[in-house]
Amino acid sequence: MPAPYPYRRTLDLEEAAAFLKVSKETLRRKAARGEVRGAKPGKCWAFLEDDLVAYLQSLYPENQVMHKPEDSCSTKEEKLGGSILPLRKVSELDDLLAHPSKLKPRNSMTDLNPISGVKRN
Repeated sequence: MPAPYPYRRTLDLEEAAAFLKVSKETLRRKAARGEVRGAKPGKCWAFLEDDLVAYLQSLYPENQVMHKPEDSCSTKEEKLGGSILPLRKVSELDDLLAHPSKLKPRNSMTDLNPISGVKRN
């Protein structure tokens, strides 16, 4: 005789929406379109927690690197905002911060005296 089906936690629409951190209406639409696996055994939606986890995992970027404990210390990389960014060279930053070399054309109205309309020398 095969082993009984393992118990899986079921969630209603409100619980599943809280689990996914989306609104109930967003989840209802996604479930109706088949983007999120769910069932309507009666009038209410029901979701398996495993299916919600699989949906979340499907949203992860393909090239996302899993951080390993040995990678936690790095000498040439700086961690900012949850991502790893290479440090820029000082000369590269100086180039980015440099003032533009080309002067903007002057407005012709700035050479006029605002009261008389006469050009200043």
